[in-house]
Amino acid sequence: MNVLKSIIPFLAAFAIHLLGILCNWDNVVFYTKPLLLISLIFYFLFNTKFNIIIFFALFFSLLGDVLLMFQNSNGIFFILGLVAFLLAHIFYIVYFIGVKKQSGNAKWNIFIVLGVIAYGVTLVAMLYPKLGGMKMPVIIYASTICTMLIAAKHTWLAYKNIPTLFFGIGAGLFVLSDSLLAFNKFYSSFAAASFLIMLTYGLAQMCIVMGIVKLSSSKG
Repeated sequence: MNVLKSIIPFLAAFAIHLLGILCNWDNVVFYTKPLLLISLIFYFLFNTKFNIIIFFALFFSLLGDVLLMFQNSNGIFFILGLVAFLLAHIFYIVYFIGVKKQSGNAKWNIFIVLGVIAYGVTLVAMLYPKLGGMKMPVIIYASTICTMLIAAKHTWLAYKNIPTLFFGIGAGLFVLSDSLLAFNKFYSSFAAASFLIMLTYGLAQMCIVMGIVKLSSSKG
């Protein structure tokens, strides 16, 4: 088996990273975090035809991860990390909408759209009094990631297969991860926040990329 074509390198880095968080091994956490997206990028490159949109989604996710590693030393790194992930979500949105269009299904489910919007508005409303100067960036980011979730869910409605199911699950976990991060940073810090944020984030990225690989292989 070609290791680079498997998900094993990611799973190994992911497991070690989570263990590092649980055991407070700061150096392990620091050095394994970039390996998560690096290993997923290799998994993507070795298993699919090159897709510039997904490459940039993963690249900006990696950049966001690296920038957020330094947010405690300077607040500008949090802003830059937010921008990097904003770009990653935009590329994911473009990809998901493209997948939906290929199905020929132009319909949008109003219940999914309104449900996701309601969740986003509720979250922002809860955080709003404590956001300070971050109000507009958080509103823009929340709007973007909710759009990503809506687009991902509609790929499943269009195809109802395993790859698009992975897209929906991955996007949902991404929203959950970012919600936990925002709650912990702006509203109230809580125990196990770092672990839960990275657990949901890692699973989110893995599900999305595995869905891309599976969809590519199903097309031959």
